Amino acid sequence: MPDDVRGIGASLLRKEDERHLHGRGEFVADVKLPGTMEVAFLRSPHAHARIRSISVPPETRGRVFIAADLPRIKPIRVISHSAGAKSPPWPPLATDKVRYVGEAIAACIAPTRGEAEDLAAAVAVDFEVLQAVIDPVRDMRGSRHPVHEHWGDNLYIEHALGGGDIDARPPQIAQQPGGDQSLAAARSRCGNDQPLAAAPDPAFLLDDHLAVILLFYGKFF
Repeated sequence: MPDDVRGIGASLLRKEDERHLHGRGEFVADVKLPGTMEVAFLRSPHAHARIRSISVPPETRGRVFIAADLPRIKPIRVISHSAGAKSPPWPPLATDKVRYVGEAIAACIAPTRGEAEDLAAAVAVDFEVLQAVIDPVRDMRGSRHPVHEHWGDNLYIEHALGGGDIDARPPQIAQQPGGDQSLAAARSRCGNDQPLAAAPDPAFLLDDHLAVILLFYGKFF
């Protein structure tokens, strides 16, 4: 590759490798502040299940917290800028049911990561496994067990799009490699009666990363 290549495909000089290769990298887990505790979450192994009961050993009280222990913590507000979009409540810890694999059920706090994970392993949850929505086209109008019962279906948002004439495309499009096949696929997938599946609203895509900001003498490090 020529040295003067810029943009996509260009070879960029990495600046962070040296400290990692020499063991000088620092991550959130490496930051030790006075009084800092570790937290491990007990998470759902099921994509969709009703929580019948949560059994927390008596000796772990005050170190293991479920939703019932934190009544002042309200569900996260999911705000969408898309007209007509439904906004379900999103509790920080699952209450009556879990709706995806990995949903947090209990927060377990201890001085070390190992101790926190041991606490999480001591919590027992009785699940009633429900039908999961794995086919959005099939299940969006409803399923045996809707993800949010009060919705009545599994449809997050619906828009009707129309206009234009796909058969009146410029001739040069069909002359491109695969042009006719691409147009045929577009015609079959975007017909008036065909469903269109899309990614969820960005408001649902919360990053699972964490950062620690230390303030010393008015400067951030």
